[in-house]
Amino acid sequence: MRQYYFYTKSETESLEALKTLKAKITRLELTFGSAHEPDWLTYHSLLLPDEAKYQTVLNKEILLRLSKAGDNASTVRRLTLTMCFKSDQLRLLFAEKARKHGFALGEPKFRPELNMAHTMSIHCLSALSKPEIDAITTKAIYLAEAFEGELLRWTSPLMPKRNPLS
Repeated sequence: MRQYYFYTKSETESLEALKTLKAKITRLELTFGSAHEPDWLTYHSLLLPDEAKYQTVLNKEILLRLSKAGDNASTVRRLTLTMCFKSDQLRLLFAEKARKHGFALGEPKFRPELNMAHTMSIHCLSALSKPEIDAITTKAIYLAEAFEGELLRWTSPLMPKRNPLS
């Protein structure tokens, strides 16, 4: 038996679509149901068990927003990843490791409004292809986790597509 999970906007529409599918595929026995799961617990615990994998989902959303804003994803530009840590010492240890893994180091900041108030930016150059961004964020997250840190966010300047006639 195999189980498949779907998160949808409309339970009614989804169940209707599954009923239509069941009518077309008579060789398989299909049963289905629904459950209200506002915190997406199954999604976070079973399908995306760590922060790096969840970040790849967020990356897709960010890249889609940039594309809709007219970004030229193939243009290489500076990415800024903001990392946060429990202490300044852990941040310093992370900084050395990040530098050795090819990241340029930005300025550290103390942000008391955050639970992990010791932040710093790291930088690298990249185009905005999903595989490249996923690899960069995954590397940064795993490096930070070794020092009890997290990726707070990543940013990139918008690089507009150029009109060849202008």
